[in-house]
Amino acid sequence: IDCLQTRFSKVPLDAIYCSPLDRARQTAQAVAGGREIPIIDQAFLIEREMGSMSGKHVTEIDATLPAEQLYY
Repeated sequence: IDCLQTRFSKVPLDAIYCSPLDRARQTAQAVAGGREIPIIDQAFLIEREMGSMSGKHVTEIDATLPAEQLYY
């Protein structure tokens, strides 16, 4: 996240939109880099809950959760 402030410091932004999740807001704040840019939460940007597949790479799902792979 630290590199985001540097990377976006010269990018002109009128607003930053993010999901209402804390980690998304933290990322948006890093992109803003202390500038007075509005950060606007948008619920439609929140990712879906994937149950037992959450946080797993697709190869792990294939190997350990064969029934769930029908849903992705």
